[in-house]
Amino acid sequence: MIKNLKYMFLFFMVGGCVNNVHKSQIPLENGCVMNLYFANNIAESVDYAFSCGNTFEAFEIIDKNKNNENSVFNAELGQILFHYGYTDQAVVYFNKAIKLNEAQGYYGLASIYNLSGSYKDIGRVIELLNRSIDLGYDDAYYNLGMVYLDEEEFKDIEKAENYLNESLRTGNPRAFYGLGEVSIENKDFNNAEMYFKKAVEYQVFLEGYQGLMFLYGFYPEYLGYDLDKSFYYMNKTLELTDDEFVYQSASEFYELEGKYKDSKKSAYYAKLAKEKAVN
Repeated sequence: MIKNLKYMFLFFMVGGCVNNVHKSQIPLENGCVMNLYFANNIAESVDYAFSCGNTFEAFEIIDKNKNNENSVFNAELGQILFHYGYTDQAVVYFNKAIKLNEAQGYYGLASIYNLSGSYKDIGRVIELLNRSIDLGYDDAYYNLGMVYLDEEEFKDIEKAENYLNESLRTGNPRAFYGLGEVSIENKDFNNAEMYFKKAVEYQVFLEGYQGLMFLYGFYPEYLGYDLDKSFYYMNKTLELTDDEFVYQSASEFYELEGKYKDSKKSAYYAKLAKEKAVN
């Protein structure tokens, strides 16, 4: 299985027609001006306030709408709060959405139990994702498949493949990446290459590039093993993002035996990965 590239939850987008706001302007501390006339809904205005670095306005808007019983609105607030690092508050709003039987609430809370150290509980993640699926939230298929692929205690390649195929059936191109990992688990390297290339074809660039990087460079038993190709795709990932796991992957690449082995570069990217993890 490909190392280090963690599966990430696909959050629903903020937007829609939840509680349209009135026309007004709020000056923010760092010079941003939020024109609420252009905000589609209250959740969007909260997100904008956070993005401008003004938590006071964000929480003021949240407080004014704390009794809102719209399920999607509460799930959206949970998403926004979690994104900006307010995990405990996000749990409150995801649970409010769950009480209203909102699929996105179950899905969002699963992200916290998967990604947040103090809440980490993979058994609970599986339970919440299954409930989200029961309520018709298709994005959960991908994440459930990756849980069964990546979490050693719950590892089940057959279940992973089934959920990822279901994700692909619902139109999620990220499933190509997951099926590429399944193929590597099954030592079917040709299929893995096909799936990773499909991911790139469907513009799932980061996962597709990382898949190809590891396939070409970390599996010498593969007949297509090619360090030059691995080096190429490693650099493609670095062009896309400064993610912790991309830096860690680059560090591991420079530890490989062969012409690219470079302990200084490996240490450099390991240091960047560590700094990203802390931040």
